[in-house]
Amino acid sequence: MGGHQPLGLVREGRMRLVRNTLPATALGLMALASTWLAASAPPAGFAVAGQSHYSPGVNCHSPDGNTTTVSKTLVAWRRAGDNARALDRKLAARYCLVRIDSGVMQASSTYDDVSLKPPGLYYDTRAHNYYAIAYWDWDSHSWKSEVNLGGNCCGPQNIGGYDTQAIDFNTSLVLGKVSQSQWGDWHFAPSTTTSLCGSGPYGGAVCRQDRAYEDYASGTTDMNQQHGQVVAGFTRTSDGHCHYVQAFSEYGHSWSSTAVTGVGLGAWSVSIQWSNTSNRWPAASQAGGSARVC
Repeated sequence: MGGHQPLGLVREGRMRLVRNTLPATALGLMALASTWLAASAPPAGFAVAGQSHYSPGVNCHSPDGNTTTVSKTLVAWRRAGDNARALDRKLAARYCLVRIDSGVMQASSTYDDVSLKPPGLYYDTRAHNYYAIAYWDWDSHSWKSEVNLGGNCCGPQNIGGYDTQAIDFNTSLVLGKVSQSQWGDWHFAPSTTTSLCGSGPYGGAVCRQDRAYEDYASGTTDMNQQHGQVVAGFTRTSDGHCHYVQAFSEYGHSWSSTAVTGVGLGAWSVSIQWSNTSNRWPAASQAGGSARVC
């Protein structure tokens, strides 16, 4: 079983945990700055803690809870090379999605194998609902040692059992659709799903088979989950009261004969169960910035 709670912890490598370097005063200022982010009308052009909050476009149209539309569009933008600031600007301009979280001081949490960005929170100024978006990128092709690649004579090969990507919240929400998109560097085209292996008021998880490919002539390799994101939609808090919402993301990877057998989601907690105690690891992002949701 592998579980994570992000609360002030940054994970380095596969086994070592260290304290978040953010001082208590900085965390307090971030929380204070977020108190005036009205859930119904985020201020135009607001920026805090290094995050850029753009005004919605004059001709923007709401995705109306369709996380698949948002995720597929993000795939195109990310593959074109857009950075986080450009993605936020385009989400506001096209889909009326204004970033409302208070931001984080560090851009991402990096592990031996995969980098996970702290999730961002967005408000739809037309439909008056919310989205959380979490990105991941593998930092290398270290998975090559976990699969027997025989060149293009044999086609793509499975890397053990399914990999898991999850997004989890600190409080109970009325969750809508959750979409996951993934793609490779060159061989594997983008693919998007809304099929979940774990879901509830605290978040959603997707389990999909990771596959590797090697070009026989050049020896160049690719993996179908080299890049990706999870997009979750929600309408309000479960109890109808106002709460400060945050999210974190988790990636679970396995190889050889190890497979995922279940995923549990709770407040600040993702628990991945595997068939074996070896040949697998979980990685968690830092908690994203907070936003007031009612």
